[in-house]
Amino acid sequence: MHPHERGRVRQGIDDEVIPGVPKPDVNGRPYPSRRPAVSCRIRLGRTGDGLVHAWIQDVMVAGSARRRRIGVALVEAARDGAREAGCEFLHVDFNDHLRDFYFRACGFKPTNAGLIELTIR
Repeated sequence: MHPHERGRVRQGIDDEVIPGVPKPDVNGRPYPSRRPAVSCRIRLGRTGDGLVHAWIQDVMVAGSARRRRIGVALVEAARDGAREAGCEFLHVDFNDHLRDFYFRACGFKPTNAGLIELTIR
């Protein structure tokens, strides 16, 4: 991604767009004392196809806050922010038990994708 594009894309996705995400420390890690009950991390980048993609990682809602559509609201905020930032696709990876959440509640569509687990020898 060209540096001037990165600024345009990044300004659309920040801590204000995705509620509950604490500001990171200088190393990019969240401050431990500021861990929220809900969070959603999003990554942006230009892929080999020349398009700007966004990836959702780690949508987390505390057990006591679940079943209130908070997770859906986080995904919607990430989707809207990615769209406003000029991204053309939003991706998410998840475990099987979350299929209904991502496909039914959030509107993701199944796609062909591949994965190699690097911790298995």
